[in-house]
Amino acid sequence: MPASLSRDNLVALGGGVLSGAFYLSVLSGIPNAFILAYLAQFPLIFVGLGIGVWASVLAGLAAVVFITSIGGAFDAMSFALFGVAPSILLTKLALLARPHDSQGSETGASEDDFEWYPPGATIMWLTGFGVLIFIATLIVASGHGEGLEAMIREELTLAMGRFLPGYDENLRQSVIETVMPFFPSAFFVFWLVMMVVNAALAQWALVRWNRNLRPTPDITQLELPNILPMAIAAMGITTILGEGGTAYAARNLVVILSTPYFFLGLGVVHVLIRRVASSVLPLVLFYIFLLFLGWPIVMVAGLGFIDHWMGLRQNLNTQGNSEEG
Repeated sequence: MPASLSRDNLVALGGGVLSGAFYLSVLSGIPNAFILAYLAQFPLIFVGLGIGVWASVLAGLAAVVFITSIGGAFDAMSFALFGVAPSILLTKLALLARPHDSQGSETGASEDDFEWYPPGATIMWLTGFGVLIFIATLIVASGHGEGLEAMIREELTLAMGRFLPGYDENLRQSVIETVMPFFPSAFFVFWLVMMVVNAALAQWALVRWNRNLRPTPDITQLELPNILPMAIAAMGITTILGEGGTAYAARNLVVILSTPYFFLGLGVVHVLIRRVASSVLPLVLFYIFLLFLGWPIVMVAGLGFIDHWMGLRQNLNTQGNSEEG
């Protein structure tokens, strides 16, 4: 086995163990250790974007074995589904490329000689992955008796009683009723945002160390398919006309399908900040503001909807070019 391949194997295996350790950090009992769990996909995507898809697969297998040996089969299956599988999918799509010319790839060709798979299409694939998981959950919950909503309320009641035993019962019920209407979709939004954050961090680190296999995508060039608003409208109509579990599922699907517009809105924000500032500080402050408050995500997604129909980024870029001229 060549030394480089052996070294890559070790890096991939080490990345998988690190990923598993991050995921299991919540079991350590250390305050705020759960933050590491948010970065559990980072090592998987890092080795994938830096070495290749096979490295992400190897790292994923190592992570599953590591989690199984410490946390058990259930934790390992959960991470395989929500961590390993989407990380491999993202890596595979991110590294898809074709030569700009029709002569095919040539030895020594640079990354700029290729047309890379669109990031907007990658986000749509990940959104589709989330929709499939949600539908599978609906099917499983159909055998629960009263369906998904009742199952989630039961699980939230158990979780609140376990983690917040000192809270007043009325307060716990109030919290449950507040998060119930959009709990599945809120979980998906957080999952997808953290997927993209981990991928961005991995790509940033690889670029810094000159180990990246592809150029960094420009979020201001993100594009989404025109069929997406039709799917959202269909689910919105179902929410209004449906009842019970049907309306609950459709309402959450509206949020899940709208999530890609959050990233489209971020593209608008990037264009705006680039026009008024020459440094990255305003952008950093914006993301800190977004991270700690949370609710501006809805506004950014709304900005993405407007951009999809009115071409805000194109108009801003056109105005910027005119001013420079």
